[in-house]
Amino acid sequence: MPTLTKKQQDRKKSYLENRDEQIKNSIEYHKKNRDTILEKQKLKIECECGSIVRKHEISKHRKRQKHIDYVNKHTQQADNKKTEKEQVKKLLVEALELLQKLST
Repeated sequence: MPTLTKKQQDRKKSYLENRDEQIKNSIEYHKKNRDTILEKQKLKIECECGSIVRKHEISKHRKRQKHIDYVNKHTQQADNKKTEKEQVKKLLVEALELLQKLST
């Protein structure tokens, strides 16, 4: 088991000493701000994959297979478009070179 640094030991000690007070303060905060907390949890946003999810669940959603599949599919399509553009640029350059040779 790895040994704790001095800073980590101090944090652990402080946490253990103040644990009950921190829990009490957290409970009071949630009681006072219950309505605003619930409103924030209800806030829905649209993900880049088109799904509508609650804001506080977006990180879970991004780990789901539906989102991963969408992102993979669209990054592949973007890569294909890039290679197509590069091929078109190459063809245009070659065409210009041929025109220059023919004009001389």
